[in-house]
Amino acid sequence: MTPLRTLVLSALLFVCAATSAVAKEKKSTRSARTSAAGKSAEKGPQWVEKSDPKGFTLKVPRDSTEKRDEWSTSYAVSLAPDAARIRAVVNVEALDEFTAVTSLEKAVESILAKRPGGRTAPIEEQRELPNGYLVVIGPEYDSYAVHVIRNGKEIQLKAQCSGPSSRLAELKTLCMSVKPTK
Repeated sequence: MTPLRTLVLSALLFVCAATSAVAKEKKSTRSARTSAAGKSAEKGPQWVEKSDPKGFTLKVPRDSTEKRDEWSTSYAVSLAPDAARIRAVVNVEALDEFTAVTSLEKAVESILAKRPGGRTAPIEEQRELPNGYLVVIGPEYDSYAVHVIRNGKEIQLKAQCSGPSSRLAELKTLCMSVKPTK
């Protein structure tokens, strides 16, 4: 073999070995990234606190979208790994003697009165919270609706969080994090 052929073959061998080593390195980093993403998805969403000028704070998943109108503020997010969609709607009302919900029974009555067509619903949980009330309705067609009513000094918050039954814990976390600032 001539020295030129030897030089070319050794250069090709070096390039092939380097390419294969780089490919293995990329593959291992990609799998580490995917396993890290999988672990964070298993832990659940990362929560951030948002403040609304209407007079409340709320903890929502980091990737949520926000929509405001004159009467309410809505948040929606699809959660990994199953792309479950959860939604929260917060209504703010001026607090006076007519709007105040002052007992758990009135809270349940108020929530059920707003159901379409006056439908009754299975109530899974109802309890008092600091400055408010929690009512969990469901399961209805594999979904839950979590309602929280909280009274502030000047306003009353009514939050409704809805989503699949597989995400009931996240729904409760989302709705129970609503707190009035006014």
